[in-house]
Amino acid sequence: MKSGQIIYVGQLSREGCEKAVVAGAVSETVLTLAAPLVRAHDRFEPVTAVLGGMIHVYRAANINEQVPPDEAFTVLGTRSVDPDQLSTYYTDSVGNSNYWYRITYYNAVTLDETALKDSTPTRGDDFGHYASLSEIRKEAGFENAYNLSDTVIDQQRRAAEAEINTAFANLYTVPFQKVPEIVHTLTIKLAAAILVQNQYPGSSRSTTLLGDARAAIKTIQDGDQTIVGEDGFLPAAVTAIVGPSGSGKSSLLHVLAGVDIPSAGSVSLGEVPIEDVEEGRRHRSILLIQQRTDVLAATVRANLQLSAPGATDATLLDALESAHLRVDLDVNAQYLSGGEKQRLRIAHAFLSEAPVILFDEPTSALDHDTAASVVGRIGCLARSSGKTVVMVTHDNDIRALADDSIVLGGARVPTSEVSR
Repeated sequence: MKSGQIIYVGQLSREGCEKAVVAGAVSETVLTLAAPLVRAHDRFEPVTAVLGGMIHVYRAANINEQVPPDEAFTVLGTRSVDPDQLSTYYTDSVGNSNYWYRITYYNAVTLDETALKDSTPTRGDDFGHYASLSEIRKEAGFENAYNLSDTVIDQQRRAAEAEINTAFANLYTVPFQKVPEIVHTLTIKLAAAILVQNQYPGSSRSTTLLGDARAAIKTIQDGDQTIVGEDGFLPAAVTAIVGPSGSGKSSLLHVLAGVDIPSAGSVSLGEVPIEDVEEGRRHRSILLIQQRTDVLAATVRANLQLSAPGATDATLLDALESAHLRVDLDVNAQYLSGGEKQRLRIAHAFLSEAPVILFDEPTSALDHDTAASVVGRIGCLARSSGKTVVMVTHDNDIRALADDSIVLGGARVPTSEVSR
């Protein structure tokens, strides 16, 4: 193929793909690489490239039978193509589409100014990275993000979009292998912008919590059985939630965190029904550490500062020590092992001001001795600070370390009655 050669124009439906391949109008490789872009409808995600040329996919909203004029097409995205690896790709059905697509091949070495001009996005959301305010808050995953006004979050979104547009507009002038590095850099910039959010006027971070914010869960029902009664969970203690798979352990944590609504009964923070608690205040009062090992694409320090923006390095290292994690604060958290990432998430509990901490299987990726030691530290944290800690676990040895336990599908069991 020649650089700049248009190799396909048409509507990339399932039938269109099959006809194009049969007619020899476009190779299976091109359709395979274009298909994810078409299916995603502007949700372009860069991938690590193989050596070779690139195909650019353009889309036109014209749904008439006539081929749209050139000016109607706007760039949708790009995929790398290695002519020497055709046999490793297979066709992928795209699904019906009312859009017209134009696929153009460019040699990665001989891109000219015309090709670059044609490939430059003209709209702010051409690469599909537009994010809602709620998505940004959720992705940030830390209490401060919920204290920000919509105006401040929107400022950060616009700044991030400008950075991303600039990077992707220049994408075709740099080796395609650099794309992951670009995305990584942009992620850090966006995270840094959120981390310094309390420097912005109007960022009303309040340090007032809901009294002792005891997690009092009243008459939560599981069918005809009462899971938790009027006494709620114990403050200054660890309560283990156990039960068979599918019994609703994680769902119960989501109810306690105010993420889900109970089908019966109620949840309150102190004496305040959780549905009446302002969202930002609720997130400052309850820390939910879910069973995941995803971390921020930044240093260990930056990850920990999500829970304690003003903490010194000494404080951060103490939190890591409590979670039995010995790593340098400047290490990129993405390169930690699964167990190390889990302990990094646990370390947030030793930094957060939240009086209620909810753990979902916090030791699932840890060996027995490390798990027991970490849970012991969590117990010390609860008793020394008066925090209410609720922990989902499937491990009877971990359950035995708790002060109290609740069996979903069973009954409340004091720790002394748990068989080791």
